[in-house]
Amino acid sequence: MEVKDAVTVSKKGIREIRELEEKGRYVIYLYRDLESGEVKEKKRKLVLLSDDGRWSEYFIIPTKTPGRYLLLHAEEKERGRGIKTEKGVVSLNDVLGG
Repeated sequence: MEVKDAVTVSKKGIREIRELEEKGRYVIYLYRDLESGEVKEKKRKLVLLSDDGRWSEYFIIPTKTPGRYLLLHAEEKERGRGIKTEKGVVSLNDVLGG
């Protein structure tokens, strides 16, 4: 690929280049009611683990406009907290491999 393949034009008509800031792994999870199994809230949690070992956590909250979401930085929680998977409850740290 060439540099021109990374160039884009913003809505304001300004030419910009897409540049990788970091990469890594991620997990998105939701919240279910323990008794009914129903999705408790529409929000989700996004946990990012960059290749250099830094963690970032965000809530993904739907807005009133369909297809639009608000991303709010969340305070980092305990990395060893459990998360339910198809294989049972495991450590979030194990899911991310960090």
